[in-house]
Amino acid sequence: MRLHFSQTHRLLAGAILALALGTDAGISVVKSAERGAPPSYVTGQGEYDFSSPSGPHHRRVETTVTVSDPNGIPVEKPSRVIQLAAGLHDFDAGQWKPSVELIGPHPRGAAAEQGFYQVLFGKNLNRAGSIELILPDGQKQKNHPLGLYYYDRQTGAWVKISGTQDSEGWILPPHRVLYRNAFADLRADLLYTYEKGRFEADVIPDLKIRGVF
Repeated sequence: MRLHFSQTHRLLAGAILALALGTDAGISVVKSAERGAPPSYVTGQGEYDFSSPSGPHHRRVETTVTVSDPNGIPVEKPSRVIQLAAGLHDFDAGQWKPSVELIGPHPRGAAAEQGFYQVLFGKNLNRAGSIELILPDGQKQKNHPLGLYYYDRQTGAWVKISGTQDSEGWILPPHRVLYRNAFADLRADLLYTYEKGRFEADVIPDLKIRGVF
């Protein structure tokens, strides 16, 4: 199973949000020594391991059901259901715990710390590495938006619509961060959504380009 990291643009067809990407070995949202390294969840044959009661993408639910025996007498029998979802659990303090889609305040801005992956949101979006992702294996990926571009698939041409500007982030509980008026030449916000198996950025413009409309 794969986590889905995307930049979607629901309200401006044909537009692409350009990002600057990078890696860094600096301070993570949560110290790795406190969280512990997650155990392998792939078998020697390269398949996902369902042998444990819970893992990063599954949860075993043990219940009982009532059935009738051959004489029509109700009896209880054990039942097992395997729940599947990308990023279902977070490995913390030596055990798999249910992921929580929650963003809270952090000294550097805001942070989602209770999921299969973590995200740190800078106070000002218009800074290098303002968005930092910490993957389950400890790898860190930093990025920040460079601007909004229009891409013509037929010709391969790129046209810059707007660069970014200073924008302060606002937490929209429980699991979103909004950077208002994030673009220099376009009245538009940038909304980040943190979910268990999905991290998404949506450009929300009012479609009035300054000096044009």
